[in-house]
Amino acid sequence: MATGPGFYVTGMIVEGRMESHREWVEIIAKQIGSGVEPDNAGYINRFCIPSSSGKATYLVSQRRTSGEWCCSCRGWITHRRCKHLQEILRRLSAHTALEDAALEKGSAVPDDVVKMLASARSAFDVLGGIK
Repeated sequence: MATGPGFYVTGMIVEGRMESHREWVEIIAKQIGSGVEPDNAGYINRFCIPSSSGKATYLVSQRRTSGEWCCSCRGWITHRRCKHLQEILRRLSAHTALEDAALEKGSAVPDDVVKMLASARSAFDVLGGIK
């Protein structure tokens, strides 16, 4: 099997080293002004967003089984709609810096990261693209 710059297996090689999905999500989180928490058994792509009205921090993430985007706040749990989810999805749907950086390096963004960004764009559109 070929290895080295320009080849990828389960991630992407950037500047001669393998990037994992987690590392890509961390890069994206930093670029959109968010934090990130580790994936767990139920959820992946766990982005942090602070409450605008208090000291709480909420997690916007995808269900591992269905890919559905959700939030840890009471509003989402009760009504399946909240401003935290809309804000993270807005930021992700507007995100292009990672794709541009990968193009400049002559590499490709891993399929699972592209799918995550596409899923965020679709979910944001379903919510009405509230800005």
